[in-house]
Amino acid sequence: MSQETKRIGRRTFINYASAIIATGVIVGTATYFAAPKGEVTVTAPGTTVTKTVTTTLTEKPTVTPTTTTPILKGDLEFWHSYTQTVRIDAIKEIINKFTSQHPDVKIEQVVIPWGQAFEKWLTSWKTGTGPDVQSGTVSVFYGMQRLGAATPIDDVFKSLNPSNFPTAFIDGLTINGQIWALPIYSVGHQLIYRRDWIDEPPKTWDDLYEIAKKNTDKPNKYGWAMALNETAGLNQLHLWMRMNGGEWFDKDGNINFNTKQNIEAVKHMMRLFWDCSPEGLMTKGTAYRAELTKGYIAMTTEAMGWFITDCATAGITDKEILEKWMCAWPPIGPSGDKKDARTWGDYKEICIGAKRPYQDTAKEFLKFFYQDENYVSFINSMPLGMIPCTYSGQQLALKHPKYEYFKEYVPIILDTTNTSDEYGIEHGYNPYCAIVQTGYVEEMLQKIALKELSVEDGVAKIDAKLREMLEEEKKKQ
Repeated sequence: MSQETKRIGRRTFINYASAIIATGVIVGTATYFAAPKGEVTVTAPGTTVTKTVTTTLTEKPTVTPTTTTPILKGDLEFWHSYTQTVRIDAIKEIINKFTSQHPDVKIEQVVIPWGQAFEKWLTSWKTGTGPDVQSGTVSVFYGMQRLGAATPIDDVFKSLNPSNFPTAFIDGLTINGQIWALPIYSVGHQLIYRRDWIDEPPKTWDDLYEIAKKNTDKPNKYGWAMALNETAGLNQLHLWMRMNGGEWFDKDGNINFNTKQNIEAVKHMMRLFWDCSPEGLMTKGTAYRAELTKGYIAMTTEAMGWFITDCATAGITDKEILEKWMCAWPPIGPSGDKKDARTWGDYKEICIGAKRPYQDTAKEFLKFFYQDENYVSFINSMPLGMIPCTYSGQQLALKHPKYEYFKEYVPIILDTTNTSDEYGIEHGYNPYCAIVQTGYVEEMLQKIALKELSVEDGVAKIDAKLREMLEEEKKKQ
């Protein structure tokens, strides 16, 4: 067989050595870098990289045997809040592939409702237990990272090609120069409306209310759908606050909830709930979305991709969705400013729990999860509902036929997602933002909805409670 000799400089050799490692052949780079400056001649028979490296340097590099995959073991728990069957099944398939390669490993999914995630993790941490792998909201992660319940994963990040992750996502998960979690997907909420009932989407809050009222004929038809418990109420509140220029914290990290903008947002919500939404949805949580598929709701704010998945579960065809439904930007509130308007949205994280006995196994699973084929199989379990957080994942996910079929929705989904933010981190990293998700806010929203509290009193109570919790959290430092 003829041989082809390639001559490469010192710097180029680093990249070439990486390619050799990828093929399972590790060249003695340590000896090379200890040698004097010069050129390296790499001999490659045909198109196959050889194990032999010839150099004009005074020392001859050694050949290191191919490393073998470490033997992994351990019973792990993977905590997350992905309650939809399609997402649970997608994760199960990835777990099964991983454990088939590592028979001494068992991984159990533990599904925790979004509104209970922080308290569940906090309680387990206090008792010395907790997840080996955890995925959820960034705000919950911030709170638990501050308490020491997560561990840095710089080694995992470096192994996954750091340039494959958009900087914006990684910056929010980099704390004191260390990578503590990886972004798993991003999502934003849109105004979803029946295009066969509504000619044009509303431009103002008053327009929205009037259209919702016009499409309400209780108990057969409702112009709006709203749940106020768990994170469903929190999501809608955050969206209307941010579309009106409101905030949870100011730029200095102080609670700033009892404001004109937020009072207007809660009044707007209650007007829709009292006059245009089924009362029975108040305590449905995120399950209220299923009601949209039953043909008697005109509008709500939700992630269009999630709604498409709910429709598929309900047996509604893509053709019927496209004919009946459309999405748009939610209207801006009376005190809002278009350039600063934000919908609710975030990017979810995935991290490794601290002080767990099988962290090496958990890290290897995380690397396996982010292999493109595995990662995109999870992302596309809800196409359009989860936007990938890696460049290679985005390229693969966009090939899914639903992106082409629903191309009318895609620009709005991407625009609202890219300009969304989450409760408590409207100004960036905030280690105390998880206090918003303790359930107290939703409790007060329900009291206001039941007219046990006025809007003003309810907002004042939320503000006072958040201030109290913030001080308590700071004392724990």
